[in-house]
Amino acid sequence: MELLEKETLACWDWSGENIPIYVNYAFFIENNNQGIHSHQQAILGYLEFSNRIVQCNHWAFDQREKTGKPTSIEQFNEYFCSIKANPLIYIKRDPDYLGWETYPIYVNKEMMKAEKINPEILFKNRGIYEKAFFHETQTTKVSKEQFLVLNQRFFPEREHLKIYAWDTSFSNRFSRARDCYGAYLWSIYDEKRKRFTVISVFLNP
Repeated sequence: MELLEKETLACWDWSGENIPIYVNYAFFIENNNQGIHSHQQAILGYLEFSNRIVQCNHWAFDQREKTGKPTSIEQFNEYFCSIKANPLIYIKRDPDYLGWETYPIYVNKEMMKAEKINPEILFKNRGIYEKAFFHETQTTKVSKEQFLVLNQRFFPEREHLKIYAWDTSFSNRFSRARDCYGAYLWSIYDEKRKRFTVISVFLNP
């Protein structure tokens, strides 16, 4: 499974103009889908991607301290592509004992549980995914029309999609949002395009 770095980073411009800043996407190529096991690997790949983002944020902060200037998106992305992610920390305990500490990322693989759902459920008008995308506690400039266009671009042929909705209690990465207004996580495999999409929504106050 390979992270599509450019496509994924393009969804992380932090402006909130195209995608709300609390909604995250990651894309992977997988030519040998093995069902739920591959979906789990996509979720772990997304968390490794998150680790790289944090590493880059620390680097960008240090650069600003040294130069007095913020790093550009181009510089950030270039540094991202030059490093490997810090490894996830696998544990046997319930991650709740870590409180709201979201980094480093801890994972209890035995707690990773998911429910298979069909595309009609995920993309249902005013369904969970849409409500999370436009949650009332968050501010967003994205319109319903933009939301529909975005999902048509990411998922043009929905009859080829295999989708799992994940319980987010397996990692401290989601604890703060889960204890506030909600943390949502989906893995979606497009059998025709051989591509995984991971969607996460963090609803913090």
